[in-house]
Amino acid sequence: MNNRFAKKFLYLCVVLVLTCKTSFSEESNSISGQIQKNEKPTQAELRKLSLKAYEEKNSEEVLKYLTQAVDLYPENPNNHLNLGDYAYQLAVEYKQQGLEWEKFAHLAENMFLQTIEMKDQPEENFQKSGLTKNHGKKIAGHAAFLLGQMYHRLFDDTIVAKKYYELAQSLDPSDRKIQIAIDRINQSQAAKTEPTKGAAGN
Repeated sequence: MNNRFAKKFLYLCVVLVLTCKTSFSEESNSISGQIQKNEKPTQAELRKLSLKAYEEKNSEEVLKYLTQAVDLYPENPNNHLNLGDYAYQLAVEYKQQGLEWEKFAHLAENMFLQTIEMKDQPEENFQKSGLTKNHGKKIAGHAAFLLGQMYHRLFDDTIVAKKYYELAQSLDPSDRKIQIAIDRINQSQAAKTEPTKGAAGN
């Protein structure tokens, strides 16, 4: 009897999972249909579509929906940050694979710089997206941190990287990972100058 109950319960669980997956797919298709009819999608709908495309490893679609979010809701700094962050991820992946990565790095840099500039926009612009100027400052700090990472990892330029890390720290002093990144650069720079000091002493 217990075995029959267990089988029935397992069957219901499988049906529930399949129903949820179908429901999410149908919802995404419905949103896509709205966009094709030139109906303005909400930011939440565009986020769902970009996440679905990300799960399907469809980078072209992810970029399309993230770009639409920037174009349709330019007052939300998160949209610029999300597009920049994804473009940065693509730049890293493409460089590792020996493919053309510079165009993604350029897009990422532009989006991060725009995110930083948006910290000075009027309070009402932030309120349209349910944010405050303080949120905008923290978002700008994260964009500056990612710019530092990009210059450090992609361009191997520790001078510019440190400049952006310090900007990030001024915008969000509570973020401990920024100080860790600065310390790593300081340590690597100190290690490079040590042989020079030794040679000068001899």
